[in-house]
Amino acid sequence: DAWRAVSEAVANSVEHAYKVPRPDGFAGLAGTRWGMFTQLRDEMFTMAVCDLGCGYRATIAQTLPEVFISEIAATFVRANRDAIAIHTAMEYGRSGTRKSERGKGSRDAISVLQKHGFGELMILSNTGWMQYTFANGKEVSKTQGALGIDIKGTIVWWKLPLKEMGNDRS
Repeated sequence: DAWRAVSEAVANSVEHAYKVPRPDGFAGLAGTRWGMFTQLRDEMFTMAVCDLGCGYRATIAQTLPEVFISEIAATFVRANRDAIAIHTAMEYGRSGTRKSERGKGSRDAISVLQKHGFGELMILSNTGWMQYTFANGKEVSKTQGALGIDIKGTIVWWKLPLKEMGNDRS
C-alpha cells in the first residue's frame, strides 16, 4: 500500500529527527515531535510532514557509510550539502532502526510516487531541497537546490493527482 510510506515518513521523523542535537541547541517542543498538513484542491492531494529536528545531513552519517556519502557528493559539483544528504538518503537509504519490519528510510517517501504512478515529492532539510517528479510510474525529473535560508528542520511534501490523463482515479 502506497500510504504505508506516509506512515514511515512520520515514524522516521519521530525516531530520527531528534537523535542528534541541533547545532543551535533547540531540543524540540514539549510533546510535539512532528506536524502534518493536508489539502485536497483541484483534483490534487497535497500532504506535508514536518519536524524541527536536526535534518538529513546530521543523521545520514549514522545510517550510511562515508563512502556512499562521498560518492554522491562527487556527482554534485558545488551543490548544497543538505541537498546532497537528502539525495544520498534516497539513493542508498535504509532504515536506521535496523528492524526488519521497518521500511527503507527515505526511500519509503518516494515509494508513494512509484506506487501511485504520478506526482511530486519535495524534501526540504535545513538549507537544501530535492524534488522528484513521476509520471506513468517512472521518475521523469530530479532537481536539487539551496533554500537561501535555514528552515531548521525537515519537510517531506507530496503532491498527487487524483485523476490521470483521461482516467478517473478517485
